[in-house]
Amino acid sequence: VLSVGPNDELYVTWDGIRFTRSLDHGNTWDKWSYFGSDGGSSRTGSVVLSNGDIWTVGTGINIARSTDQGKTWMDQGKISQPDYDARHASIMRDAKDNIHVVWRGARKDTNEKPQIWYSMFDGFSWSQPETVSKDSSAYQFYPTITRDANDNLYIPL
Repeated sequence: VLSVGPNDELYVTWDGIRFTRSLDHGNTWDKWSYFGSDGGSSRTGSVVLSNGDIWTVGTGINIARSTDQGKTWMDQGKISQPDYDARHASIMRDAKDNIHVVWRGARKDTNEKPQIWYSMFDGFSWSQPETVSKDSSAYQFYPTITRDANDNLYIPL
């Protein structure tokens, strides 16, 4: 997933916990590094806030934050429920720099079908995760979230 910083920095996250950046419009790229430690192989994402802070979501819906263009990372915790298999996240920010995350999750050790979950960070804390899927009898995978020019959120279901 590609994100662009306030001064046209380019940031790429992939494979659940990997990160690289280009500070020269993509002419050169840093050697990739890890922004998390909780495995890989899950869709990941990142957003850059208006102050330049980078927020990533990785495997297990673990959140990491960098205030120095990705040189170092601070673990911001896990926003999914601990007893859930949670992965395939999508992350975005709105015009007020609130961070929105959706992911697919299913309770471990059950026959429960994966559903789409949502949580928002308002600059101080994360909202309680809530299910946004409309059909709990159907499998839900690979959610995405976006917004329009008026900051209305859209999660295709």
